[in-house]
Amino acid sequence: MTSNYECEVRFEIRSIEEFENRLKELDASLGFYYEFTDTYFEPLERWDPVTKNIRIRQWHQPDKGTVIYLVKNQIMTINGVNFKRSLYRDGKLTLFKGTYDECVEVLTDMGFKQWLKIEKKDSRIWHIDRYGFSTIAENINGRWYGELEFSGEDPDEAAEKIKNALEILEIKEFTYKPISKIISEKIQKSLI
Repeated sequence: MTSNYECEVRFEIRSIEEFENRLKELDASLGFYYEFTDTYFEPLERWDPVTKNIRIRQWHQPDKGTVIYLVKNQIMTINGVNFKRSLYRDGKLTLFKGTYDECVEVLTDMGFKQWLKIEKKDSRIWHIDRYGFSTIAENINGRWYGELEFSGEDPDEAAEKIKNALEILEIKEFTYKPISKIISEKIQKSLI
């Protein structure tokens, strides 16, 4: 296990074609495609999903099985960049690995109930070697979202890397909020 704490921001990709054209201008190379479904759970007494969440991840591509992850974050602002920093090494703590039904049973036994399901399809990681970072593009319910993530052993250094990468990618609007919070807010807005 490495000792990295993830520092990340997310952004909506208004046009996947324009985003990928920008990546091509930067001589980015496609790393790999992936797909998975995250099923988020919440305790009977609700947590703030920005700072803590628990979920079952069903890996579809590559096939890595089904896992329960616990995430705990802190929100930081450094040099004008708001980002979330994981408080567990490698970003998430693996609690259990088994079938989806077994994972649901474990979380139910622990007093959790299902809250939100997010399916990431046709997702991809891009490497921008010229500038020494990677980014992702994830298709969630027909909308595209991106992410920038850097090691957070030194949050000041991670904030500077995030800021530089945002400038290189020409991303002006971004958030520290995890994708579960972004999607749940969009669902709430659609209900109003």
